[in-house]
Amino acid sequence: MAKFLNGSAIAMPLKNMANLPLDAKTVADSVTQALDTSILPKTARYVGLMIFCEAENAYYSFTKHDDGTGTGTLTSGIEDSDFQEVKGGSNSIATNKKLGQVIIKLNGGIEVDPDGTIYIKGMSTSSTTDPTTGDTTDVFTLGGITITTVTDSGGNVISQTTDIPGGITGTTMTDPTTGEITTTGSIGGVTSITATDPSGNQYSKVGDKIVSGTKTDVTTTTTTDTSGNPVTTTVTTTQTPNGTKRVTQTDSIDPTSGNTITTVETVSGGSDGVDVGRSDGTITTTETDSTGAVVSTDTGDIAYNNGEKEEWATKQDIQNSYSSILGGLGWSLD
Repeated sequence: MAKFLNGSAIAMPLKNMANLPLDAKTVADSVTQALDTSILPKTARYVGLMIFCEAENAYYSFTKHDDGTGTGTLTSGIEDSDFQEVKGGSNSIATNKKLGQVIIKLNGGIEVDPDGTIYIKGMSTSSTTDPTTGDTTDVFTLGGITITTVTDSGGNVISQTTDIPGGITGTTMTDPTTGEITTTGSIGGVTSITATDPSGNQYSKVGDKIVSGTKTDVTTTTTTDTSGNPVTTTVTTTQTPNGTKRVTQTDSIDPTSGNTITTVETVSGGSDGVDVGRSDGTITTTETDSTGAVVSTDTGDIAYNNGEKEEWATKQDIQNSYSSILGGLGWSLD
């Protein structure tokens, strides 16, 4: 037990003539010197002993603290780890301290070890893995704040949701196919969505409708025709608050001539998309030979009505139809 107010016996009154500490334990060159047992043995230490360390320019004291076993027991107070800097007070000097690793303790309290390690109370974690998809869901909770992170089997983050008391939520999701990143925030029931498309364009939307920014989606598919030649189709859809534009380009090879046939269909519609209501556009077909020279170009009008294609015959379509009819009669179209 502490000998508070008992003090130490003094043989006679003292008068400090040397302007040095009356107690030889009061000031040390450094923490290292203060803890040197060849200078100050452990038997000479006691709980509450305060020493000013000149190198650190701060007061340090031997104190008891949680021994870290989780049982609530305290240290002896005279070990090296018990020698801690005194915080606060008129003699304290404020300095920037680099804190160490943050460790969350389940048994409570906030503590700072001499090395700067912080211990914080009130954390819980859980982790589950979906046996079918292999996705892992990690839930972290601290002080009423919950962070839920879902990662795929490769460790890629699919989504992360943060819930804060008071009806505040935020979710970030990454589309594994397109790479699109979507952030959804909700405060008091009001939800806003901000996303970044694979091209880096940022936009906001309500439902499927863009309310600000530009969203661009590009998809490419490759098939083969009956002759085994590749047919490549690239669809680029650009959405803005003012409307939607869809460009579909199909590249194929004429099995007879070997020339490349490129068809470009450009359709413009409202902000709900080209498949909602009526959307008008054009379709251009270009034939090029093996040298890249243009053999022919034909352009016509095209429209969609709620996704149903309405197409007008081009000049080439009409010529092909007449040629087919007349050819069947043994005639030719000049």
